[in-house]
Amino acid sequence: MVGLRDMVKNARWLFLFFILERVDVQDKAKAAFLVQYTTILMERVEYSVYTKASPELAWKTFSNWHVWPLFSDIYEDIRWVQGQPWKPGSRLEIKLVRPVRMTVDHVIIACSPAEHIAWIDHAMGNSMEQWVVFDALSAGGTRVRTWAEFTGMTPVLAGRPLRDCIRDFITGWYEKFAKACDRQVDGEGEP
Repeated sequence: MVGLRDMVKNARWLFLFFILERVDVQDKAKAAFLVQYTTILMERVEYSVYTKASPELAWKTFSNWHVWPLFSDIYEDIRWVQGQPWKPGSRLEIKLVRPVRMTVDHVIIACSPAEHIAWIDHAMGNSMEQWVVFDALSAGGTRVRTWAEFTGMTPVLAGRPLRDCIRDFITGWYEKFAKACDRQVDGEGEP
């Protein structure tokens, strides 16, 4: 019978091989060291915002990656590198300047415009799955819900827990996004 210790050891190996394609590891000794000192913890962050915008207008704003720098100052470059934008299997490369310089590989896994979008991100030995759902409200407007689950080998980023960095980014980004949607509804122009 396989014990818990063996199951954790096997899970660590599977996890390591899943993310090694994003990590520069040259030999088995380094890989073994990483497995020994890597703890697998799946963390989750959830957040919701409300906007006066319809789901269609909220989607139009969300899907325009050219305006994302209005929602956060962390972007250096955002570009599609494979496939048609927002189609499952397409890839978006996002270069960030803070809290540290990094490139995020953003792979779309599901998309139904104005309903939901989901992707998997890889960066710095971490993997994250994120979903965004656009819920039409009966009184008008939209609730935009997002959740992200992440795990990896970088539990601390720029001296802060990764969970806090992700939570703060999501909170700030979606608040600014909702305000941009509201401005459009109020006739104040594009975001």
